[in-house]
Amino acid sequence: MSRARIGAIGALIVLVVIGIIGLASIYVVDPRQNAIVLRFGQPVTVTVQPGLYFKLPLVDNVVYLERRLLDINSPAVEFANQDGRLVVDAFGRYRIVDPLQFYTSTSNGSIAVANSRLADIMSSTVRNVLAPSTFQSIVAQDRSALMAQITTQVNAQAAEIGVEVVDVRIRRADLPSQISESVFARMRTLWQTQASQVRAEGEEQARSIRAVADATVTRTIALANQQSETIRGDGEAQANTIFAAAYGIDPDFFSFYRSMLAYQQGFTANTTTMVLDPTTDFFRFFGQFGVVGDTAAPIVLPDVAVPEIEVPDEIPGVQLDPLDPLLAPFDPLLMPLDPLLAPLDPGVAPADPAAVPAPDAATPAPVTP
Repeated sequence: MSRARIGAIGALIVLVVIGIIGLASIYVVDPRQNAIVLRFGQPVTVTVQPGLYFKLPLVDNVVYLERRLLDINSPAVEFANQDGRLVVDAFGRYRIVDPLQFYTSTSNGSIAVANSRLADIMSSTVRNVLAPSTFQSIVAQDRSALMAQITTQVNAQAAEIGVEVVDVRIRRADLPSQISESVFARMRTLWQTQASQVRAEGEEQARSIRAVADATVTRTIALANQQSETIRGDGEAQANTIFAAAYGIDPDFFSFYRSMLAYQQGFTANTTTMVLDPTTDFFRFFGQFGVVGDTAAPIVLPDVAVPEIEVPDEIPGVQLDPLDPLLAPFDPLLMPLDPLLAPLDPGVAPADPAAVPAPDAATPAPVTP
């Protein structure tokens, strides 16, 4: 190996050693951290500003501490206040303001040790501040003022370890589980009692309203029945008066009319079969045409001459039956049956012979199609 090569290797080693020593002699402080330089385990420098700094290599050591807010959770505290037993759970936020004091007070800057000490301070402060207060003031009325007082007292004691407590809040304020069960049972009983009372009052009102309604219905029905009986009695009295007057005017016709009503009501469909003697008085009007009572009064139809009407073969605007030409040869045979078939023809209404006007020689009589 030549001297040149040995010199190059030695120079490289020297550069490496110088680089290692150079890296070991600098440290960087992050904006989110504080730094404490320790020399042989003793703090010599505290750096709170971010940047690049130098230290003695292999002699000095750097410890970093948080500058950001840290959480602290206090265990649930049970104590007695004016309303009885109470369980309060609180939490807080703090930051390190004196890194050197924090380092020396918390076993070389241990966050766990700091949280434990702050939790004890917070628990005792919460108990001392909330004990004289009522449950209502803790929950609603003086909550903000009580939390500000707790924060001030905790911050005064936390300054001993180099931290600042920013805020303390109450997460939960409740009664112990045993007391809560008894309170809930008492509240449930109270509400059930009130519900039963309201339900009883409602049922009483319902019965009163129902009784009034039933009385009103009964009174209304009774009044309506009274009025209906009165009206029915007046109607029957008027009917009897009319029947009496009709009977006095024509007793025979009245007897005939009542018999017709009896026939109409007695001879309805799906009624009980009656077996009677045909000669009984009930059938006195059967087999007699035009006889009322004992006096024969035949019905005489007026003898009206019906003139012959000339029917044209075609009537303007009227379409004749296409079967008429086929039936024309049978007209002489069918003419005697026209009076009997006229009521069966739906297109021709029976006419009163007396109402048929005399034909005019100049004007042909109109024919109903």
